[in-house]
Amino acid sequence: MIDDGDRLMEIIKQAVKDGALLVYTLADSSLSSTAEKACKLWGVLSTNVLGPITEDIASHLGVSPSGLPRGASGVPLSDDYFRRIEAIEFTIKQDDGASPQNLAKADIVLTGVDPEKVFGLTINHGVLQDIRKTRAKTLGFSSGSRTNYSEMDYIRGELEFAGRLFAQNPIWPVIDVTAKAVEETAAVVLRLFHDRKNKYTMSSISKRY
Repeated sequence: MIDDGDRLMEIIKQAVKDGALLVYTLADSSLSSTAEKACKLWGVLSTNVLGPITEDIASHLGVSPSGLPRGASGVPLSDDYFRRIEAIEFTIKQDDGASPQNLAKADIVLTGVDPEKVFGLTINHGVLQDIRKTRAKTLGFSSGSRTNYSEMDYIRGELEFAGRLFAQNPIWPVIDVTAKAVEETAAVVLRLFHDRKNKYTMSSISKRY
């Protein structure tokens, strides 16, 4: 992020030496104007990526841009933003059972020992096989490698086991993710979680969502 003219001039001078194309977006209109003038003066090919679009939007809405980048002084990030970042970092650190000692700190656990925090996920076996084949290629599994990761019989067995586990625990909501994006599944989990937390009546809690 560039927030002073001296640093901007250093970059433009370096572009002159290297014969480089300068691509920029500057929230501060004075810095943006300085960059445009300096590039023309020194013959630097340049493109202001978002400047024209920002001006058109401001004109259309009848508002003026703040001239401050997000997070800069005068535009503080909200507590909600930092809570989201903290939640994402926590989730990544605990992913795939990495730190089971932290499960009790989680608001939502997709699989675990507390029945009030468990949500079952299921999926069509054919769709799961396609996903696993793609993932296997991404992970570099060779076609001749000895693995049952994406074999249909193995997948059916896994899903049947999960189905029996869910049936033994009818308090767990079961969410079919076959045709759902991650965001849709997350929305369903959050809705059910908040229903539980606020003690709303949930009809047919073992129903598949």
